[in-house]
Amino acid sequence: MKNLVSYRFVFYLGVFVFFISCSTSHQLFPMHELKEVPSLSSRVETFYWDDTLKKKQKARGVMRWVKGCKIQLSFRVPFVQSEAMRVEFSPTKIELFNRLDKEYVELSYVKLKGVFPQLVSFEELEEILYLTLQSGKKGKISGDKLGLSAFSGYDLFIERVNLEPIELFQTKVPKSYNWVSEDDFINQINLYE
Repeated sequence: MKNLVSYRFVFYLGVFVFFISCSTSHQLFPMHELKEVPSLSSRVETFYWDDTLKKKQKARGVMRWVKGCKIQLSFRVPFVQSEAMRVEFSPTKIELFNRLDKEYVELSYVKLKGVFPQLVSFEELEEILYLTLQSGKKGKISGDKLGLSAFSGYDLFIERVNLEPIELFQTKVPKSYNWVSEDDFINQINLYE
C-alpha cells in the first residue's frame, strides 16, 4: 500500500459516519418532511490528525443522500483545491476513493460485519441520519463505540441541509488508480487494534 495514513483517514471517515455526531445550523424540518423527500444534500466537516504537520486539521465537504440507494461523502483537505477523498455507502458495499494517492477500495458489508460486528446496516445508517438531522442540537457519539480504539476522536458535523432533489451517478474508478484488496485493507486496519 502506498500510504497507510491516507487509507486509515478515508476508512475512519467512511466507517465513522455510522456513528455520526452532528449539529444542524439552520431550521429544523418536521420528521415527515425529511422522510418524504427522496434526496437531500448538506455541508459536512470533520477534524483529523495530520501526521506530517503534527496537528489537527479540518476537512470540509458535502454529503449527498439518495434515500434507499446511496450516501456519498466528498471531502477536501487544506491546501488541496479539488476533492481529496470520497466515501460512498450503498445497501451492499462501501467504496473508498483516495484521490490524493489514486487508490480505490471496495468493502462489502457482509465481510465488514464479519470483522466488525458492531457496524450498523445501511438502513440503520439512514435512520441515524434522520434522527440526527431532526435533533437540532449538537450530539456526540464517540467512534470508540464501534469497538475499535482507532476510531475514537473522529466526529462528523452536518450543516446547511438542502431538501432540493439531487441525482447521484456511479463514480467511475479511473484507470490510473491502484485497486487495493478488501482483505489487505481490513488486515491493515486490524493491525492498529
